[in-house]
Amino acid sequence: MILGVVTLVGALTQVRVTNASREDLMHTLAMNQLRSAYLELEPGIAPFLMSSPHDDLAGVAETYYFLGPSRGRSQIAGSSLVFIAAVNSAVIGLLAAAAVSSSGAPSELRVIVGAVLGIAYFGASFVWGASVYFRFWRSYTPQHPTPQHWTPQPHGR
Repeated sequence: MILGVVTLVGALTQVRVTNASREDLMHTLAMNQLRSAYLELEPGIAPFLMSSPHDDLAGVAETYYFLGPSRGRSQIAGSSLVFIAAVNSAVIGLLAAAAVSSSGAPSELRVIVGAVLGIAYFGASFVWGASVYFRFWRSYTPQHPTPQHWTPQPHGR
């Protein structure tokens, strides 16, 4: 019973973190658009902007990592969504193993069922999170895209 409640709370937390990540992306795009508008009004402020004035994927990446190069895989591996998915996967594995155990199944089967369902949940979570993110980028049309020969520079331009 407790594992069921923890699973439900974990799944809802995962949905909330996904929504919060999308909201963060929305605010980052809005701020990048504002910086672009400021530059149109006063190009002289360019050296004072530390993050991107471009509202495309490259501009968002520059804004997220304006102090240096992207953190790449560590950014994804250390994200709240991956952490929550890992915890949820473990709880779901334990819940599945407990359910199989209540039927009197041997311990080997409990371990296999728990591991398979936990790993499957983690994989599905990763695919779902990525699909939400990339679906957005496929449908979004930037108003101020990064120029082809743009070179981001740490600590302002």
